[in-house]
Amino acid sequence: MDDNKGLLATLYDFSFTKFITTKLVKLLFAIGLVLAVIGAIAFIAAGFRVNAGLGVLALLVSPLIFLVYSLLVRVYLEIIIVVFRIAEDVHAIAGGKEGDIGGDIGGDDEHVHVVSTDPIE
Repeated sequence: MDDNKGLLATLYDFSFTKFITTKLVKLLFAIGLVLAVIGAIAFIAAGFRVNAGLGVLALLVSPLIFLVYSLLVRVYLEIIIVVFRIAEDVHAIAGGKEGDIGGDIGGDDEHVHVVSTDPIE
């Protein structure tokens, strides 16, 4: 199976052997940033609709709100990517091909040996 599948090929892969989320994360982050900009502009506009003083306060506070929102979006997406990479790494450790998530994991003759790093044992 080709490791460099396109976005549409991955989207319509009914065996679910590839993850599409890792390919979409840049787009999702860009969408999150655009929504943060729109939210900041709406916050400023709402402040000026009430009165000029609140509008000026919104102008001062909106960059902070934008940065916090951007940080939250980034951290959330990084957590999602970490979970998917853990799944790929576990599959690779179990004997699968890197990037290929489906298929038979392990065989009848394979055994996993766990070595303890606990100094008490």
